[in-house]
Amino acid sequence: GTGVMSDEQIQEAVLAVFDLRPAAIIRDLDLLRPIYRTTSAYGHFGRPQGVNQLLDADEPSRRTEVGPTFTWESTDRAADLRTAAGV
Repeated sequence: GTGVMSDEQIQEAVLAVFDLRPAAIIRDLDLLRPIYRTTSAYGHFGRPQGVNQLLDADEPSRRTEVGPTFTWESTDRAADLRTAAGV
């Protein structure tokens, strides 16, 4: 392959940076918010990341911001991962 690091080194870095317990994944990605409507129609590829809005069914003109969309695409831990990997 073209890998610069071994699979074991990558695994160690990922485990050092990310808490992979189910509850931690739910917490870190903020998955208990109503975020999936944005991606359910036409997918999310090519859409800018923004703030997800929840529509009020009784009053469609009223919207409530419920946080960022596509939290699983965040790169905020990339530097930590590079450091843990020694890159």
